[in-house]
Amino acid sequence: MNTVRIANLLRSLADEFDSVAQPKTRTNDVKNEAKLVLHKLGWSQRAAAKHLGYSFPHFNYVLNGHRSSVTLLRKIAALAARGAA
Repeated sequence: MNTVRIANLLRSLADEFDSVAQPKTRTNDVKNEAKLVLHKLGWSQRAAAKHLGYSFPHFNYVLNGHRSSVTLLRKIAALAARGAA
């Protein structure tokens, strides 16, 4: 799956996540895709958190399912879109 397609998928999943309560498995899919995007772009969670203006603990908690942040997921999708351009 290419980076642009992943970015589009993340955006659509974040929109769905924002509009209605999602089952836990769907939420995990979004977070796993976000992790995959970071890996494909060569970003560590720590570096991406700093670049996007988040603390590493918050960033990590969101990607590991301990917190929810649609805004962060959208920013990761935007990062993927810029990385693919």
